Amino acid sequence: MADQIGTSSTNSLLIIIPSRGDVDWDQDIKNLCFEPISSHDHTGNGNGHTIGTGALEDGAVTHPKLGDASVKEDKIFTGAVTSSKIATGAITSDKLATGSVTNLKIGDAQVDQPKLDAALNILINKIDPMRADLTAAETQIIFDGINIASNTTNIATNAASIVSNDSDIAANAVNIATNDNDIATNASNISSNDTDIATNASNIFGNSTNISTNSAAIANLELSDLTNVSSTSPTAGQVLKWGGSEWAPGTDASAAGGGLTVIANQTDANGYSTSEGDTLKITGTVTFTDVTFNKLNIYVDDGITLTFNSSDVAECKITGGNVIFKGTSSHSSDSTVQTTGIDTFSIKRSQIFCEQVDILQELAEQSGLVTTTVEDTFINCKTYRYYTTHTSISSGGSPDSNPTASLSTFNNVTIIAQSEGTISSGQTKAVAVYSDILVSNLSVITTVRTLLFDAANGNDDQEEGTKTNCNKISTTSA
Repeated sequence: MADQIGTSSTNSLLIIIPSRGDVDWDQDIKNLCFEPISSHDHTGNGNGHTIGTGALEDGAVTHPKLGDASVKEDKIFTGAVTSSKIATGAITSDKLATGSVTNLKIGDAQVDQPKLDAALNILINKIDPMRADLTAAETQIIFDGINIASNTTNIATNAASIVSNDSDIAANAVNIATNDNDIATNASNISSNDTDIATNASNIFGNSTNISTNSAAIANLELSDLTNVSSTSPTAGQVLKWGGSEWAPGTDASAAGGGLTVIANQTDANGYSTSEGDTLKITGTVTFTDVTFNKLNIYVDDGITLTFNSSDVAECKITGGNVIFKGTSSHSSDSTVQTTGIDTFSIKRSQIFCEQVDILQELAEQSGLVTTTVEDTFINCKTYRYYTTHTSISSGGSPDSNPTASLSTFNNVTIIAQSEGTISSGQTKAVAVYSDILVSNLSVITTVRTLLFDAANGNDDQEEGTKTNCNKISTTSA
């Protein structure tokens, strides 16, 4: 058997030498020893391990040993290719990224005239206007150039407009030139007629007395002096209407109401004649007495008080300042029961949105009576009071000693108030028969009130009422 040197690995050199007694040594050495050695080139795959970096001397790999395109980008260290390794003219324009050549990469005085754009010379926005070596004037020139470059579209558009309108401009210029004779002629006419103008002015001045006389006559004219106005005298509230041939007195079509009336003082209030649909603006503190208001809108200025005395208010909306509804009894005897002339007032089907709402039974003497009726009404206010100004409304031996008196009533009423008004000395809460009432938790419904003690018969006078389906809510703000 022949001996072998090495292993059978595909990357190792395997040499076989002839065995003892072999008679063909020359052929065996050639085939089994020298030929494997000559074919071992360290390229791997049975020809020996590849040669590592450590087995090569520095500079051992020369240019002829490198195959074309064999050095890839990832085999080159960053910064390894220096200026001396780049041939003159080797880097062409297509090898540079857009914007990659910055100011720092261009040497002083390196950009000469042949390198500049033939049309623009140099783009203005490529020059740093804040360079320290520039004068103020040079910096301003650069900024102006940048502004002009950025507005080239607008400049071109305006230039196009001028070009497109040059026909109109030319035509107007021709018109002016054509009419210059007329202009000159008119100026000449004015100049030649200045004597006539002065004469006419003198005539006007000379006739000033006649003009004054005639103006006085005109001032004294009346409608009946006009030929197309009827001589019939109008009545209060009528207006002039065209009848087809002349103007004549007629009924105002707006007399049904709907206008705005300002009530500034008591004189205005006394002279007001109510009409459904009217709107009242109350700008001064006033009282309406013994009136019936129906379907009115009433606005009360802030801080102003509007009072209804012995009046009836129905289907009205009242907003703004303060409002008082009251009845006044003139019964002056405290020893007899009032059976006639009992004052009444009412609030029905209305909405009230005011700062303060007072419902008052104002009595001249302790035994007077006032009947209050409030129904189908919504009251929303900051302060609410329902009270009487005296502590006795009847005199006699029992609470029902006045059988003719009608109890005050509140029916289907909502009262929302932030607070209940103060009841002072000489005042007390009034009572009523309440039915279907919703009130805020700050308002009190009084149904039995003990009045002044009657020493003559030993009984306390009372005003009594009842409550049916009445509820309180916790709302505390109007």
